[in-house]
Amino acid sequence: MNDLKGNARIEGRSMIELILVMFLLILFSVTTLSLVIGSTNAYRDTIRKNDTISNLRISQAYIHTKIRQNLEVDTISLRDFDGVENALLVIKDNHSPVAYETVIFVKDGYLREALIIEGFEFDLDSSFPVVELDEIYFEWIDQKGLSFETTLNTNGSEKSLTGFIALPIN
Repeated sequence: MNDLKGNARIEGRSMIELILVMFLLILFSVTTLSLVIGSTNAYRDTIRKNDTISNLRISQAYIHTKIRQNLEVDTISLRDFDGVENALLVIKDNHSPVAYETVIFVKDGYLREALIIEGFEFDLDSSFPVVELDEIYFEWIDQKGLSFETTLNTNGSEKSLTGFIALPIN
């Protein structure tokens, strides 16, 4: 009979050890899962921030490039237009046989460009999106050039970049 009591004790210890091992496995699994979820959220936030900064830099580079392509006296102007909140940047191109204007503005969450023949009516719907952007402000600085600020709102935070281009003076 002593042998039966010893076996009962061994079986009880085996069950407690099994439960303890299972508990540790579950604890490690939950901990690993929570780390993976936390890392995923941090990664998504980092990607969103990088996308925001990239879109701002792309919009700045785009405007710099467009202006530098036609960097002559009296080729760059700002105009107001119904349906667009801020002033439009208008760049005249007189190098081709037909003079045309490039119009750059922000509408519906995108930096947009429209190409129109000089003297024709400007139509907002004839533009195409360039990059995601919420606002752009242009400002003439007398005898110096053009200053502009691009703004993008993402998840309640507003990011902006400011640029400046020295223009030829008449």
